[in-house]
Amino acid sequence: MHIRHLIAAGLAPGAQDPVDRELLATYFRTCDADGSGWLSFRECRDSLALDRAGFASFDTDIDYRVTLEE
Repeated sequence: MHIRHLIAAGLAPGAQDPVDRELLATYFRTCDADGSGWLSFRECRDSLALDRAGFASFDTDIDYRVTLEE
């Protein structure tokens, strides 16, 4: 699923419903190709078609990693 669809479905950062959080976690694990527990720019680019600006919008602590909590 493309990130725009996640945002439209309310599954983007800040989703509060437990069912939505579970679905988001499933997508996150799918995108986490190396199983590190965080997403690199490459993983986001390859699986979610994010460009650097899109990646930066999720990397709230600016550590060049996107965690599920972010």
